[in-house]
Amino acid sequence: MSTKHLRRFLLEKTADEGKTIKKEAISRECEQSSDDEDVSKAFICNSSKDSNFKSAVTICQFIKVATYEFLEELREGQDETSGKVKEARMDEGSENKAVKKRKKGKKKSSSTTAVNRMKILNNFPLQNTVSKLSSNKLFERDLFKINGRKLDVENELRSILGRKNTHVTQRRRVVFGKIVKRKETWPEIKNVGLSMELERTEGNILWFRFSHHANYREVQQNFWMASDSSDHQSLSDILAQYPYHLDTLIVMSEHFRQQEDYQLSRDLIERGLFCCETAFAPRFQLCNFDHRINYSDAENRAFYLLLHQHMRNLLDRRCFKTALEVAKLIYRLDPVSDPLAILLIIDMIAIKAKEYEYLIQLYNTLVVPRNLDKLPNFAYSVPLAHFLLFCETEDVKEKEIADTMISSAIVHFPTVVMKILDALNVQPDSDLENNSHMNMLGYHRESEGIKTLTVLYTKLSSSIWLENTSIIPWLETATRSFLSSFNRFTNEFKEWQHLRKIYYVGIPLNIQRHAYLWEVIGNQRWAITNPAPPRDGNMRYSRLRNEQRSDSFLSGLLTSIWSHQSGVSVGLINS
Repeated sequence: MSTKHLRRFLLEKTADEGKTIKKEAISRECEQSSDDEDVSKAFICNSSKDSNFKSAVTICQFIKVATYEFLEELREGQDETSGKVKEARMDEGSENKAVKKRKKGKKKSSSTTAVNRMKILNNFPLQNTVSKLSSNKLFERDLFKINGRKLDVENELRSILGRKNTHVTQRRRVVFGKIVKRKETWPEIKNVGLSMELERTEGNILWFRFSHHANYREVQQNFWMASDSSDHQSLSDILAQYPYHLDTLIVMSEHFRQQEDYQLSRDLIERGLFCCETAFAPRFQLCNFDHRINYSDAENRAFYLLLHQHMRNLLDRRCFKTALEVAKLIYRLDPVSDPLAILLIIDMIAIKAKEYEYLIQLYNTLVVPRNLDKLPNFAYSVPLAHFLLFCETEDVKEKEIADTMISSAIVHFPTVVMKILDALNVQPDSDLENNSHMNMLGYHRESEGIKTLTVLYTKLSSSIWLENTSIIPWLETATRSFLSSFNRFTNEFKEWQHLRKIYYVGIPLNIQRHAYLWEVIGNQRWAITNPAPPRDGNMRYSRLRNEQRSDSFLSGLLTSIWSHQSGVSVGLINS
């Protein structure tokens, strides 16, 4: 046999063997597919009798990223259920691969199985599953996870104005800094006398503290003397000689803001923040949820106040997404005490940033541990977020949730509606004006705590009720529905009326501090560099007092900077 014929014979033999092997493989695959399908059906049919782990697996196969959008990764402290989530995802991946291998004739059966699983999901208590799969601490950690890129306002300005209208390219060559970028016009940072150190450790929590060196303490004493003697020229001299003294930057920034020199005012705040960032301890991580800074330590307060004013400046510039990130950062520094009461403003910022789902997730996660349902701002903002989602997606379920929650908000805090309409210059109808529980007479009968929270919310957040033209008609419809069916809510209304009288009598210091910084209240004894001083405050060195005081410009700026603003009477606040 020639070589040519031998080659042809071998090729034909190999092809015949391949066909035989292929037929056997297809036969085995069909049998395996049928077995898999039977197992899958058995799992679904018996899921109600299976263990909790199998139920968790079933649920996790259908819960999408939107539900766990803040659980990007599982870290320390995860429990056994965390492992179940991981296993569920692995099972989902393997199942998907198996499905792809099945023949087209099996697709109908597979589709039926998916429908059955969805029915189980709809009947399964999802809320309980979420609470089992993740602890509140883990959720809070992820809700307030800081994205360093989002802290840079230039990124948001680029998306708003376009790359050609910003100066990002030139600035990025100059600098460093996560919160703000250093500007070429700023003085060189040298011999500031400011540093940070690790003060104590509590389990996984590391508490850091800014430290004033000898030269910084001397400048701080000069600042106090200038404020006590109301010497404006001395304050200007301090800023000229020590351009990174934090308290002086805060005071002068406010001075320029009142003179409507907003650019210079912002520049001083950003300069102070950059100085703080250069002083960070090597171990301190700005975005680490376990790295904290205590507001009670006097040396730390300037950093908090600079961040707060920076957040306000971002809101004024309509950089809402960056402002939300800064708000999360302020809260993260001490989430237990929340010294600047960020929870009273973060709902407004989230809605302005169109982060409706984030706000809803925040509320659902912290409503129990942080009693968010007891705050008027969340009571009204969360249903508003659901309504705005309905306006975007036309999802009827969002509308139903919004209607239910706004009705509860009116029952729990009835006088807020009238204050919202008043802030928006909307004329309420006669039924609302004549209702003794909701009109201004009812408002004045409330405790000082409720009145302060109501004024804070309506003054700072009234604009969010203009985000969509259909919001006010929706609110008016909900109010009329409440008035017409008041008898259905009588028991709940009386219960909350009693709760408001006994639980909202005093005003916590952090809320007083928040109201002062937002110019809602005033207090002659407070300074803008130290509003509502903590009762447990401490400092590593003493302030030298100057007995002589006057009522000149600087004294007025430092101690009664909000005197021209109307707000809650300070005489009614327990200091």
